[in-house]
Amino acid sequence: MPFTPDRIRRKLEGRRADIQADEGLLYKIQLNNTDYFAKQWHGKHGMYVHDHEVETVMFSEDSERSAVSPYWAKLKYYEAALVHRALPDQTVKIHLAHDPRIVQQPNGDPLFRPRRSHPLTVTCEVKGDEALIEKRNQLVLSAYEKRKQYMRTSPGGNLSVAADQMKKFDQVMIQTDQEMVNAFGEMLSLPLLNLNNPVRSLSQIETYIKEQCPDSPVLQFIQYGLFPTHPQYNFIPTKQSPESKKIEGVFIEVAIIDIEKYYKNLSSHYTSEQSKQHLRRTIERYLLYRKLDELYDRVLGTQNVSPRHEQFQNNSYLQSNCFQLLEAIRKKCEQYGLGTCQDLLRHQKNLLTMTFQFSRSVSEIAQHLQQNKHVVQEWSPEATE
Repeated sequence: MPFTPDRIRRKLEGRRADIQADEGLLYKIQLNNTDYFAKQWHGKHGMYVHDHEVETVMFSEDSERSAVSPYWAKLKYYEAALVHRALPDQTVKIHLAHDPRIVQQPNGDPLFRPRRSHPLTVTCEVKGDEALIEKRNQLVLSAYEKRKQYMRTSPGGNLSVAADQMKKFDQVMIQTDQEMVNAFGEMLSLPLLNLNNPVRSLSQIETYIKEQCPDSPVLQFIQYGLFPTHPQYNFIPTKQSPESKKIEGVFIEVAIIDIEKYYKNLSSHYTSEQSKQHLRRTIERYLLYRKLDELYDRVLGTQNVSPRHEQFQNNSYLQSNCFQLLEAIRKKCEQYGLGTCQDLLRHQKNLLTMTFQFSRSVSEIAQHLQQNKHVVQEWSPEATE
């Protein structure tokens, strides 16, 4: 039976989530005699996206809204595909990524309906030593429950932590990180990635690991310009060597930090030009959706959390108009190539920022977005020469 969004949706209908994680709800499902986890994204943690750090924004489990952009699901799909291609035994693959908020109009053009549902990704359940996995799950899931008691929900469904509770909230994470290190090894005791200069920071972390834990599997990730996202929480132990007692496992979320290093080191293993071309195409798709996700976040997503922007962030009409503009940009990038469209992307990034900073009303912003869309539709590289 085909692996389709409708089939996944039917599996989730009327069910309560098996796991309430920080970023969304996870449902354990079975398809074709294989166990999977379907994740509905309600938000995302602060993370590195090209040239900025975004704020952590979440919505409650009962909210009809999601804090992630309409490009988030595909961004995660291509990122996971690249990561899994480099290190298939230590990572998970996303088998399906779908955003039900995007629907096809009768003319075939996509339409964004922000309040329709939540983006969805599906991964295989990690299998291994059941005792090790159960121990990990107890630590991490217990931490999720403890952290929830310090969170509050706004009338609009936003989850946040009060300033006077932040220290306690963070302490739960710090304590769980150490418990994971104690349980599964010093390889999980890693410095934080500096998001102001992540590529340089990755190199510094590599030096640290070589000195402190030279047999750490994380060195293999760094070799390809990758780094596990919150490695303590996102590590699933799968087996333990009877001789060395060393624990092996899988990291279920990994970020691409240095894409040039990734391509250089992975492509060196390929002998055919066809394989290298396929890799370059996948990287191009990943970079495109990363850029679109960044542009959306810059004006309507996780970067703008001030009271002034809340009236814009929660406006479905503006979200839909912004999506139409970004779709016009996406089509130009696919037509001419991401490299050729760099000037277009920079110009639209500046226009989007100014539009939301200086416009005084929803109607004024929408008008600017529609005008920009028509400008993009008429754009060509020749016109800028």
